[in-house]
Amino acid sequence: MDPSGTHALQSLIEIINLNKNENIIKEILDKEKNILKLALNSNGTHILQKIITVFHEDNRIVINKCILEKFSILCMDPNGICVVNK
Repeated sequence: MDPSGTHALQSLIEIINLNKNENIIKEILDKEKNILKLALNSNGTHILQKIITVFHEDNRIVINKCILEKFSILCMDPNGICVVNK
């Protein structure tokens, strides 16, 4: 994952203020593999952390579910543990 692209996406996530916009990103993340890939990637982890701190609780459910299901994998990874901590 490109560091510049992840910084741009983090900035976009910060300014999203409509549930409709959050749902678009949520649909992309709905696949567990996307969440796990992002969580374990040194650049992608920052995107998930930003979503966790900015999005409404309803739109974070899929991330929370993945964190619980893959807890041991995430806790053993230096990037994944940052997502767990958020």
